[in-house]
Amino acid sequence: MHFQHLPDGRGWHFWSVVILLVSVGLVATFRTSGGVAEDMYRAVVRNGVIDLQQWDARHTIPLDGEWQVFCRLDGARLSLPSGDALVPDGTLRVPGLWNASSVCRQGNDNRPAGFGAITYRMVVHLPGNVPQLTLQIPQILSASRVWVDGHVVSQSGTPGLRAGNETPRTLLNQLVSIEPGHSTLTLAVEVSNHFHFEGGILGSVLVGAHDDLWQALEFRLVFDAGVLGALLILAFYIAAFGVTTHSRGWGWLLVLIIFLAARLGCTSGLLTRMFPSLSATFLYRLEYLTIYMSWPIYFRLLWEFFPGCLHRFAGRFIQVSAAMGCLLTILTPVALFTRFRDVSILFLICSAWYYTWCVVRAIRNKEISAEILGLGVVIFITCVLHDGMMYAHWWRYGTDLAPLGGLMLLFFHIIILGQRFVASLSHVRILSNDLALLNASLEAQVSERTQQIEQTLAELHRAKDRAENDARNKDRFLAHLSHEVRTPLNAIFGMTSLMLRDGPREDQRRRLELMRFEGAGLVRLLDDVLDMSSLETARIEIVHVPFNLENLCARFADVMVERCAEKGLGFTREFDFLPTAISGDPTRLHQLLGNVLDNALKFTKTGSVRFVVRAWRRGPGVWEVVFELTNTGPGIPPHVLNRVFDEFVRGPDTEFVPGSGLGLAIVSRLAVAMGGRVSLDNIEGGSRFTFTLPLREAGAIPVGTTQDALTPRAGLSVLLVEDTPENRLVMLEMLVPYGMNIVVAASGAEALSQLEDGYFDVMLLDMVLPDMPGEDVARHVRASVDATTAAMPIIAVTANVMGPDIVRYRVSGINETVAKPVSFDVLLSTIAGLCGGDMRRGADTSDAGFSIAAEMPVFAAACRECLSEIRDAMANEDGERIRRVAHRMRGSAPVFGFAGLGRIAMDVEKVLCADPARLDVAHHLMVALEATLTRVTPAEQTLSGKVVT
Repeated sequence: MHFQHLPDGRGWHFWSVVILLVSVGLVATFRTSGGVAEDMYRAVVRNGVIDLQQWDARHTIPLDGEWQVFCRLDGARLSLPSGDALVPDGTLRVPGLWNASSVCRQGNDNRPAGFGAITYRMVVHLPGNVPQLTLQIPQILSASRVWVDGHVVSQSGTPGLRAGNETPRTLLNQLVSIEPGHSTLTLAVEVSNHFHFEGGILGSVLVGAHDDLWQALEFRLVFDAGVLGALLILAFYIAAFGVTTHSRGWGWLLVLIIFLAARLGCTSGLLTRMFPSLSATFLYRLEYLTIYMSWPIYFRLLWEFFPGCLHRFAGRFIQVSAAMGCLLTILTPVALFTRFRDVSILFLICSAWYYTWCVVRAIRNKEISAEILGLGVVIFITCVLHDGMMYAHWWRYGTDLAPLGGLMLLFFHIIILGQRFVASLSHVRILSNDLALLNASLEAQVSERTQQIEQTLAELHRAKDRAENDARNKDRFLAHLSHEVRTPLNAIFGMTSLMLRDGPREDQRRRLELMRFEGAGLVRLLDDVLDMSSLETARIEIVHVPFNLENLCARFADVMVERCAEKGLGFTREFDFLPTAISGDPTRLHQLLGNVLDNALKFTKTGSVRFVVRAWRRGPGVWEVVFELTNTGPGIPPHVLNRVFDEFVRGPDTEFVPGSGLGLAIVSRLAVAMGGRVSLDNIEGGSRFTFTLPLREAGAIPVGTTQDALTPRAGLSVLLVEDTPENRLVMLEMLVPYGMNIVVAASGAEALSQLEDGYFDVMLLDMVLPDMPGEDVARHVRASVDATTAAMPIIAVTANVMGPDIVRYRVSGINETVAKPVSFDVLLSTIAGLCGGDMRRGADTSDAGFSIAAEMPVFAAACRECLSEIRDAMANEDGERIRRVAHRMRGSAPVFGFAGLGRIAMDVEKVLCADPARLDVAHHLMVALEATLTRVTPAEQTLSGKVVT
């Protein structure tokens, strides 16, 4: 809790403090005297007798002095006038204790000094003809009983000679009325103490007018109750202030106020009057606990005010001492812990001097509010010291001033809090103006930042849309590229294979083999591009099937032997013990090894290639397999070595070496996708490529994976849906020799019509048709009301074989997918797997002849059909129809040897894709078609052939 001075508030603070000090002095003086004025002569009790015959009864007289004492409890006789004949055991001063006296104690008495039982006795000679008088009996520390002229007039507990016969003290009736007419008054007070270390009467017995004594007693009770109420109200105020303002130190101040209120309730007798059932033991414990606990609490409070003016060591010492005193008070009997009263008072005095020194130090350091708070601390400590000396009997007269001092201290706190509140209001006004200006500035900045954020978000959305559009365009481009390249390659591969089967001359065979080799290179390039795209988008699919690792490595080594022999290179291999049954992706593994071998063969002119496979168990059921391929040569230059796994990075002196620069990039990413790692480093005499793969053991390898592929059973009814004539010819030449009945449909509508007229065992479906997508054809088939037709197997024969394409085909109901260019074995195995077959490899196809010239009439008819469609489309200004015709001719014309027509058709298609209204470009295609028909017609007239439709 930090406080601040107001520069202009020192005047009213000073006069408030002065007025408060004067008021406190007057109240304390009046309260100390208790409204009692001494008589003109000072009447004193001597040997148990006091003479008040000359007293005018207008003032209150304290019956202080030497009282006779008897070492027994016999108030009934001792209060009778006849009791004068009894000889007292001694005299004791009232008020006072019997602890230090040897009266009533024997030499062998081992009880504590304050323990025992005594009857006090005195005789009062009263003046004649006085009005009714009243005796005021003080609160006695232990059990007591008051006798007047043989009658019990007041009692607190039950006094007894032994502890078992004593009842602890209760509330004492302090005012006793004396009937008029008495000239002599005999007073006896029985007192016993067996639980407190002090025994005796600590207050004065007063005699006087009833109204005076009652007013004095009532004033004291009202004053104590008022101070207690003020403390509780201030406690509520401090709690409310602390909770609402979150100020520091308010909690310690609140606890201190509560302890002061509890102590006031104990010392003033208010708790006894409000709760008569409270035992004396509880009240004593509570009173001493408030003494011990107040000082560490006040240390924490001052630490919050002036942290730099107090010492941690002193705080720990005070806390430990207070804790020991509290434990002593709680755990030990009253007779024991009260014996340490003087020690606790000494502890209190030392702490008071230390706190005073800390406040003085804070004032010298010019701490905030140190002067005002210091004055309150001095007053409070003075009141506490007064009470301490009074309880230790170092100060005879007085009353409890600690609660009043605490109230004064709180008053100074209230002054400081009010000062702080006023300062806070002024500070709030300043802050309000500053906040208004800051708010306006912030609103402007927020508005500006909001506009910037909106612009940035708009740019990000545009960039995101561009990126997504680029990704979609890339996918579309790759799909279009795959389709447009694989479609003519399908015809080229098919026709090349058929021509090789027809027994060409040796020179023709070499040309055909070269054609097939270059076509295979083009397919590999296309596969590399598609694989790289899939790896970049994390769409590559790694399958896990069981395979024989040893057989795979052996077969690959056999391939390496042949390829190295073709280049005149040596080859060595070294295999560890390899597991046979492994779960993984053999196709991707073979691709990895093939790419690495291609790279090694490209850059090895002379020398040898070495293939090493090592394997060891990495855990239960897990193998780690390392593949090493070492080749001789100059090695990899350092500036290329760190980039060989990047796309389109070529090695040194490779300007004329074929390849795309994607092989090692695919190897690196594919190995990572399979959970492995790759490296390429230079060694002595060459370079070494290493990749490591984790592979799991498989239970067993299916028998089908080690056998020859199935061939379709004879007599199958096949519906071939293909719009390109040359691809139809290739598929016919491929399937007819296997005894299949083939029906051809050139569009989706024609295929659906064929299905309505008859039953087919399988459908070979091209996915790009002139009238509808292949997926729509498949959906129509699956939705057929004929259950047999709806269950017919469908094989997609298409160039669009990327991952998303195959998923889309599956969703539409297609069973399998075969990529173009079509592999005979793959197509036949797929048909056999869906429709049934046997284990025979192939069929006798020696009677099946095929030549382009023989099928030229089909191409001529297609050209005439396209020419007619172009004329109709131009008449109807249908650019899309002309584009489809150009798309058809761009794939068909090169197959039949008319590359120029194919290029013109491709150019026309590109123009119409960009602008369908450019109908003028169709004239170029029409001229080319007419020129082609002029060349084809003589050959057509000399040939005959048959086309199954």
